[in-house]
Amino acid sequence: MSEHRIRLFCLPYAGGSARLYQQWQQALPDTVEVWPLELPGRGSRFGEPPYERLEPLVDDVVAAVQDAQQRSDLPFALFGYSFGSVAAYEAALRLEAVGRPPVSLTVAAFRSPAAAPPATSRASLPDAEFRAVVGKLGGTPRELLDNDAFMAMALPVIRADLRIADTYGHRSGPPLGCPVAAFAGADDPLFAVADVAGWARHTTEPFTLHVVPGDHFFFHSHQEQLCKTLGAALTAHC
Repeated sequence: MSEHRIRLFCLPYAGGSARLYQQWQQALPDTVEVWPLELPGRGSRFGEPPYERLEPLVDDVVAAVQDAQQRSDLPFALFGYSFGSVAAYEAALRLEAVGRPPVSLTVAAFRSPAAAPPATSRASLPDAEFRAVVGKLGGTPRELLDNDAFMAMALPVIRADLRIADTYGHRSGPPLGCPVAAFAGADDPLFAVADVAGWARHTTEPFTLHVVPGDHFFFHSHQEQLCKTLGAALTAHC
């Protein structure tokens, strides 16, 4: 008999796939069922074009969550990393509006929706410059960055994700009615701790800020600490 008492839907950073979360079922408590969501253009949905607008992306995430919840109606939480934070937050708003709210939302390595987006999107850069930017972000191993065939497949997906992330701004509406937790990298060059702390404005329930050592990709460098902290918080919702 399953010991799961809460389901965690996970969304990746720009260009990432559900495989990013393949170790999390072992890293999180047995009471947590890890449910990575695969987005178009990657992994098992490689043949589908990636979304370049927010609305269809959120439609996709909400539909996936609702389908999973029909199979087994566990309490559920949402987790998004960087670009994934946008999709997770907007999906949480939509699900709450239809009476199917998450018990919590966790975001990581992304600015508060109230913060102004950058003046220009990285997605508009020419291919050579965009590839250089992706390299500097630090989330792609050097052997893949140097693989032209791989980058030819990956860059359109990353570009589409960043087009959504870089143009995202909070739209009018009520804040979430569930607790929100946010993780920030202490040395993140993209989003300072203060940028991430602004998520406190987007919930009427308790807000918790966790500062983790590392840069923008503390997801990899400090994953054990991230999962330990997240697991403790999720257990409290069981």
